[in-house]
Amino acid sequence: MRAYIFAVIFILYLRIVGWTSRVRYIGEESIPARPFVYIFWHRHIFFVSYSHRARAIRVLLSTSKDGDIAALTNKWLGHRVIRGTASSPREGARSIVQMMGCLRRGHVVAMVPDGPRGPRLKAKKGAAYISDKLDCPLVPIAWAAKRKTELRSWDRTVIPFPFNDIVVVEGKPLYLKGFRNMEEAQREITDRLNEVNSLAESRLEEK
Repeated sequence: MRAYIFAVIFILYLRIVGWTSRVRYIGEESIPARPFVYIFWHRHIFFVSYSHRARAIRVLLSTSKDGDIAALTNKWLGHRVIRGTASSPREGARSIVQMMGCLRRGHVVAMVPDGPRGPRLKAKKGAAYISDKLDCPLVPIAWAAKRKTELRSWDRTVIPFPFNDIVVVEGKPLYLKGFRNMEEAQREITDRLNEVNSLAESRLEEK
């Protein structure tokens, strides 16, 4: 019941933000053909669920209580949810296999490289492993808003206010096949996500 109540509140709030705000999308013309993986920092997950709604994206979410809320919210926004957790090697491996299966069937999937519990703004192995094994591109996403707040959570989740100016940026596809090692690939993901975030902030200042 708790998850249901919070999910309803989140959906209503996101719709109010979307209806009352100017939302600009930048970089959509560079999206590759399916399949590919959307990646974004955990702190941006709240609005990305809404900005990319109704696209039947396969979204990897944790099995925590907060993940229960996110799962309901994403389902109601038109996504398909895959549950998994990095705290359990078996569950983590199972979720990676599920994501790879979705990609092999031609679907778009979404992952947060620093989820579910950090370290904040530092990519872990999951997205890099999938991209390398399937030679599948990663598409980084970031958004910025003129009026927002940050929660006191580990990831400093960003919440946009209604009646806002919001910019959503999709970066150029990142291909990791051929990187010398996993650590190098993880650094590249981290750098690209931070670059896209900086671009969203700078484009926000444009009229």
